[in-house]
Amino acid sequence: MPFSPEYNSKITEPRTGFTKFYHSEEEKKEIEKLCPRMVLVVCLAGQNRSRLIAEVLDDRGYVSYHGGVGGAHPLTEDELAGHEAIIFAMEEDQKRFYKKFPLMKNLPWRILGLGDSHAARSLERNEQEELKQKIAGRLDRLGFIDIKDKAWNKDEKKS
Repeated sequence: MPFSPEYNSKITEPRTGFTKFYHSEEEKKEIEKLCPRMVLVVCLAGQNRSRLIAEVLDDRGYVSYHGGVGGAHPLTEDELAGHEAIIFAMEEDQKRFYKKFPLMKNLPWRILGLGDSHAARSLERNEQEELKQKIAGRLDRLGFIDIKDKAWNKDEKKS
């Protein structure tokens, strides 16, 4: 999805899905700038998994919004505008989301693979920080690396 982790010599462009190989740090920085920064995070109810994923993304320099397909914090049409990518907690959440909002299928998306029972157990045991670390590792594998300290990201926020 947005781009490969920093240690690879190839990056997948978020908008086209094409993989580009870079040969210099300058080329890499240009491709990284294409990564989505406005991310919608979706789970079933919109209160635990999507909230925690969104918190980790926010800590990494992204602007995220979370919600559910139904449940406690259901998403509405008005809340969908402006996002550049979607992260689903599980594949079932994706299927339900596209049934409800079929026009959103054109956005780049990824599935994190965080089940409700796993998240609930971690929260019951008061292991929220450990769960956030697991989420961070999975986001790394999906290409959502920490961008808050990137020089190009700071420059763009100033303007």
